[in-house]
Amino acid sequence: MRFRRLNSEELFALETEFKQFLIVHEQYDEEWRVLAESNPGKAEQFIELFSDLILLKVYNQVSFLVHFSEGMVSFFDMINSPLKSYQIKCPNQISLKN
Repeated sequence: MRFRRLNSEELFALETEFKQFLIVHEQYDEEWRVLAESNPGKAEQFIELFSDLILLKVYNQVSFLVHFSEGMVSFFDMINSPLKSYQIKCPNQISLKN
């Protein structure tokens, strides 16, 4: 697995896309139910593969990441190669936390 596994809430939100993914892999409703009961490890592999595909698509669309810490904000430019980062430091009296 390249990325993390989608949680139940995320899978539920992507239910239509997950069904389409299963159909492409010849896992129709009845076949999926049988697989999930008889071979949960194999069913988990399908969920992990789907999670990787979804997260790869999302991560490929990210242009900047922002990280807030006490007294500093960091920006990471994800478009350019090599990766560029920018930091803004603030005095201790100013809190940048959300």
